[in-house]
Amino acid sequence: MGYGTAKRSDLTGAVTRLDAAKYESQSATNVVELLNGTVAGFNSTQGATAAGGGSLEIRGANSLTATTTPLIVLDGVIYRGALSDINPNDLASVDVLKDASSVAVYGAQGANGVVILTTKKGTDKIKVNLALETGVSTIANHIRPFDAEGYLDFRRDHSVLVDPGAGEGFYDNPNDLPAGVTLDQWRGYNNNSNADDTLEWLNRLNFFDTEIENFVNGRTTNWYDKVTQSGIRQSADINVSGKKDKTSFFLSFGYTDNKGVIVGDEFRAYRTRVNIETEINDWFSFGVNTQFSSQDFSAVPAGFDFLNRSRSVFRQSPYGTDIDENGDFVLIPHDYQPAQNPLANHYAKQEEDIRNALFGVLYANIKLPYGFNLRVSYQNRFDFDRNYQFFPSSTRTQGVGLGSRADFHQHE
Repeated sequence: MGYGTAKRSDLTGAVTRLDAAKYESQSATNVVELLNGTVAGFNSTQGATAAGGGSLEIRGANSLTATTTPLIVLDGVIYRGALSDINPNDLASVDVLKDASSVAVYGAQGANGVVILTTKKGTDKIKVNLALETGVSTIANHIRPFDAEGYLDFRRDHSVLVDPGAGEGFYDNPNDLPAGVTLDQWRGYNNNSNADDTLEWLNRLNFFDTEIENFVNGRTTNWYDKVTQSGIRQSADINVSGKKDKTSFFLSFGYTDNKGVIVGDEFRAYRTRVNIETEINDWFSFGVNTQFSSQDFSAVPAGFDFLNRSRSVFRQSPYGTDIDENGDFVLIPHDYQPAQNPLANHYAKQEEDIRNALFGVLYANIKLPYGFNLRVSYQNRFDFDRNYQFFPSSTRTQGVGLGSRADFHQHE
């Protein structure tokens, strides 16, 4: 409870403890995923990318402008780093403080609740644990862009909406006209109609040249199948723990290699931890808890976005062209400039996005009379990130390449 302990029978605040060992069989890339659906009143969103993660919220949306993220306490100290730096398999327990009593312990920082993470320590016997996990992820809700037939219906309905005064069946396929509308009547709507009925119809729908060519030749592109895939989650963790004389230790190393459900979405991470504690005598002990993580976000996924963005799969025409006859990708698949190939960056963009983080806590425990315990600690965090990007000219409508380099170092 905060920085101290209390008997459960004497506890009046809303505190929930999770034994992390119960969730060891749960595949979790991030601590947030470990907590999903485990605590009443605890809300979290599940990340849809290969990196996983998501948001945390304990006491609801209690602020209009400020953050609602709870305070994170790791091994007794306030933790400001990324939760993705912590290996879920290193956790021994998770305590969630949900009510206002957390403010009494942590002050205003605990206004949104507190999540207390405690990592594993050594036991009396030396143990070696090895965990290998693999799994497959798929898209649960298949919201797809238009297929070829649906796209034709969309263009017809949109044209009728924009031009409601056109004659009945004006935008319909000449081979499937409404009852009572003859082909001659349909052609007569336009005094300069094209000799080819199909070309006349496609021009009325404002099809672009590439769309017309592909329609006539029976070529379509299934954009959904091109940008989605079955994801694969893989992880390997090994840890050694034990206690010799008065020194306990816990050493771990974890590797994660995930591929998301979007083509090109990949995530790799190396995370290691060293926890050592030594008892000098009955009243004094000291130790160190250190973790290091290296996460690779360099992969470039395809554009799969419901928002109105230029490289969203939902802005594409099934009569567009993804790859030309030379095997090169086409930046503007159906001649409509605002709708760019959702795979363009995946095909050609080069990126290196590496995020390294080191977090360490040096502490000493002193047992005082009358059941008091004094803990003195010093913690430090170092972030070493780099992000290098290069967009070749083939990925940009301006026809000019673009590059950037950013090195970030932070010390707290």
